[in-house]
Amino acid sequence: MFERLSRLIRSFVGFFISVGEDPELILQQNIRDMNDQVPHMNESIAMVKANVTLLEKEEAKYKDDMANLTAKVKAAIQANRDDMRGALPRNSSRPRAHLRAHKGS
Repeated sequence: MFERLSRLIRSFVGFFISVGEDPELILQQNIRDMNDQVPHMNESIAMVKANVTLLEKEEAKYKDDMANLTAKVKAAIQANRDDMRGALPRNSSRPRAHLRAHKGS
């Protein structure tokens, strides 16, 4: 008897909940919520694009540094300058390491 009464109460509660829900209103609220998120997503996209631009500029700078140092090393080797041979390769490891780090990410 208690089980039948419990089932009757649950069916009434379920009925009132289903009457109170309007699928169209729920969908409209979901659309409003998504539209509210658009500015935040646009801001995130802009930040990512700015970071990409900065990293591309930094990569270009390191490539230029690498080219300049390579040219100096070649010139030192051709001029038989022993004092330059030892100093320049130590300087060239920094741009090379930065380029590897950028290409790896």
